Amino acid sequence: MYKVLIVDDESLIRKNIEFSIDYEHLPLTVCGLAKNGLEASELVISQDPDIIITDIKMPVMDGIALIHELKENNIEKKVIVISGYDDYEYLRPALTYGSVDYICKPLDPQELNRALLTAVGELNREREAQRREESMTAQIEQNRAYLLEHFFTEIAQDRLRSQEEIRQTLDLFHIRSLASGYMCFAIGCDSASDMSALDFNCFVLSLRELFSNEYTGYDVFFAQNDADLLCGVIASEHPLREVELGDAVAERSERILQFLTDSNHISVTMGLSGVHSSEADLPEAFREAATTLHDRFYQSASPVRCYTEVFSSHTSTQLSLLDIEKKILQSISSSDYTLASANTGLFFDLLFSSGQFQRHTQHLALRGLILHLEEFIYESGISGKRILGLLDDVRQKSASPEHMFVTKQNLDDLILEIIRSISANRNEKYKDIIQRVLRYLQENYASDIGLNDAAEQVQLTPSYLSSLFKQYYGKSFLQCLTNLRIEEAKRLLKDPEQKIADIAVKCGFSNSKYFDKIFKKQSGYTPTEFRLKKPE
Repeated sequence: MYKVLIVDDESLIRKNIEFSIDYEHLPLTVCGLAKNGLEASELVISQDPDIIITDIKMPVMDGIALIHELKENNIEKKVIVISGYDDYEYLRPALTYGSVDYICKPLDPQELNRALLTAVGELNREREAQRREESMTAQIEQNRAYLLEHFFTEIAQDRLRSQEEIRQTLDLFHIRSLASGYMCFAIGCDSASDMSALDFNCFVLSLRELFSNEYTGYDVFFAQNDADLLCGVIASEHPLREVELGDAVAERSERILQFLTDSNHISVTMGLSGVHSSEADLPEAFREAATTLHDRFYQSASPVRCYTEVFSSHTSTQLSLLDIEKKILQSISSSDYTLASANTGLFFDLLFSSGQFQRHTQHLALRGLILHLEEFIYESGISGKRILGLLDDVRQKSASPEHMFVTKQNLDDLILEIIRSISANRNEKYKDIIQRVLRYLQENYASDIGLNDAAEQVQLTPSYLSSLFKQYYGKSFLQCLTNLRIEEAKRLLKDPEQKIADIAVKCGFSNSKYFDKIFKKQSGYTPTEFRLKKPE
């Protein structure tokens, strides 16, 4: 049942409207009668009607002011205005309110009920849409913990890297705390014997409960990966400085791990990522946490290892790996296979031959490089059986720390195929750009156009377009345009009726002397000599 509020300054008209409603066929009940907009606005608050039937011209507050007040206060109601034909122009501003219908005086009960039927139909659709949304929200909330853990597990295990999908999922669950600052964590046993002695499920349940109790004022999202007991994200509900968040998380985590060690008589370590505030960094933050946990190069008295501390203790080796990885990707971007291959060699030498990294860290670093190559392929929009086959091959050959069979040659083959695909895509793209520019020149050579005009047509910088012309034709943009104009001039000169000065203008030369000079330079003849020359 929907509630109707009737607003008119004449009591008789209010009653007439009330008695004209088809209650038998419409699910309506009158919840109030008001003699002006002010009374109506009070009843809107107290009675919350679904439909308002109102006159326009009333004392104290008229119908226009009432509709304006609804709009200003974001109060969504179905409004039916009853007024005279001569009030339409006066009413026009109110029609911008989304749900206004208009019927003319004198009141026709059939027309009124048609308008009410339309309003009821809209309300039914809105109520059904709201019901579906609430049902979906309830289902999501019911499964929220499971769905969120699955979502963060996908990221932790490198199966979800799409920034758009990550952002959409966080929006769906109304997760805003990551922007205030977050750290990823990974927890593992320090020995295989400790791990085998654990009642795994009970231990993980205890961990979750400890986190929930210790991290009040924080959002904690759990995830799973194959290598560790538990991993996840710790996010502050309120903005904190990076140092404050890092210290707070480390302090709370130490208390948790100390309790676990004392109560279970096992040695447990936690790796923490750096502090991040962008959801786009989630995959990288999970990798930082895992790398910090498993990198035994760094020794600490604390069971909690922070990524920034680990890196500051052996910056020269770890950062050089990242530097080399960046150089590999930069070399691919510039299509320099020789340099990319050389950097791949440096990467392998440092990672596997220097003796500075344990096998798990080697695996994480190698998987990180492969992941960035995969992201590069995806972002570049390249595909094909061979490139996807090579990518799948290196992924399988780096599946786990115990099964790393990727060679430098495997990566070189993949990189070469990436560069070939990028070059092919670029050539096709640039070919299309050049053809568009040529069409523009053919259609506009008679006008005063230049490199800047053509570059604007294809949304490139003039210098870049100029380099493309040199690359494709071995000549400058101006030379191409001049050749086009001179060839057209030659064609027009075959018509003896056309004056040479007119031909110059038609071909884009405003100065006939300049035209003569350029024509002779291009053809070896002046325009007059060319016209008199016998056809070959």
